[in-house]
Amino acid sequence: MLRWGQIRNLTHGLKPALMMVVVQVAFAGVNIFYKLAANDGMSLRVIIAYRLIFAAVLMFPLALILERNCRSKLNWKILFLGFLSGLFGGSLSQNLFVESLVLTSATFASAMFNLIPAVTFVLATSIGLEKLGIRTRAGKAKLLGVGAKL
Repeated sequence: MLRWGQIRNLTHGLKPALMMVVVQVAFAGVNIFYKLAANDGMSLRVIIAYRLIFAAVLMFPLALILERNCRSKLNWKILFLGFLSGLFGGSLSQNLFVESLVLTSATFASAMFNLIPAVTFVLATSIGLEKLGIRTRAGKAKLLGVGAKL
């Protein structure tokens, strides 16, 4: 019979896996709601605008509170890099993803979205930005992860 301490240790060890499952279930739910909204005729640009505005409103106070002691000086280079990050990392990828939801099913779009880390790793390795190191444990884990994803 398991004692209370053993049960607590077991659940503590399962937290990362459980959180990954929760994130995937939430992501699937959001995809289904996006597909329903798009099928009802809601503008895709409005969906993305609402999502980005909601995220900014939630994250801005947290960033001010949690990062108040380690903020760097705001200069033109940082502003420009932030603009590029928001343009390509936020709005462009989200617009392309929601457009793919309209043109295909939510299942297919989710499957393709889950391939992004593996494809990114393959591209980074092929152009030399990432080292594989196949003889190390970390290299074998990377290779196993990419193989499992694909």
